[in-house]
Amino acid sequence: MWNQYQKQACDLYQAHDCDGAIQAVWLALRVAKSRLGSEHPDTATSLVLLSELAFFKEHFLLAKRLNGRAMRIRENVFGRNHSAVAECLHNQAVFCDIDSRLEECESLNLEALSIRQCTLGADHYETASSLRNLSNLYLKQRRYADALPLAERQICIYEKTNGPTHKLLASPLLIAARCHFVSHEYELAEHYLLRRLAIAESNLLVDPGLFVRAVEDLVFVNRVGNRLALAEWHIRSKLRVAEKSLGPTHFVVTFLMSELADILHADK
Repeated sequence: MWNQYQKQACDLYQAHDCDGAIQAVWLALRVAKSRLGSEHPDTATSLVLLSELAFFKEHFLLAKRLNGRAMRIRENVFGRNHSAVAECLHNQAVFCDIDSRLEECESLNLEALSIRQCTLGADHYETASSLRNLSNLYLKQRRYADALPLAERQICIYEKTNGPTHKLLASPLLIAARCHFVSHEYELAEHYLLRRLAIAESNLLVDPGLFVRAVEDLVFVNRVGNRLALAEWHIRSKLRVAEKSLGPTHFVVTFLMSELADILHADK
């Protein structure tokens, strides 16, 4: 029964039915507590999912408390150096980031990364998730020399596990581009942004917003590098793609036409 409710909650969460997922995971939690006890790992698993749902609803204090309870259960059952505990450490780091407790955030992320590398392997997707948290933290702190190698490691993991055009690559490619941009390495920044744009184009129908952001970032780098003709070429090229895939009245087409007008005005 617990498996059924837990799976239902996960399926509803993935389908973006957060309220339905909350109802299902509450049932799973009730079953786990009554049949297995409050300190059982299944109870902790339901608490973690409930914490994620509370976080999605922006009930951050509740989410933090639920995750903390789950972590205590898992640590008592499995010990500190277990991948299930690393998941809770990873989530706890997110709460610290929200609270601007950045030193604690870094410490928790580093511990989660260390555990995941030892227990799951250097190329596991959860290891990449810890790398993502750390690289985003370092980017926020303007520690670009620390963020860049972590972003590059994420890129290698996602390429190996998901292929070179997977949507997960978009985030570390952007981080790498920003690190090179602040060092005035515009051609290297453009290299990563072009890869990101290609991924965004392959996901245009399911995530047009990513496509817009990818074009905007690439054009910005071209403008800063005073390569307006190249920026214009990129916009015209992607405008044709957007018109063909989305139609002439789509907001992406409107955005690209506005960007093109700005570039032509700046080039005068």
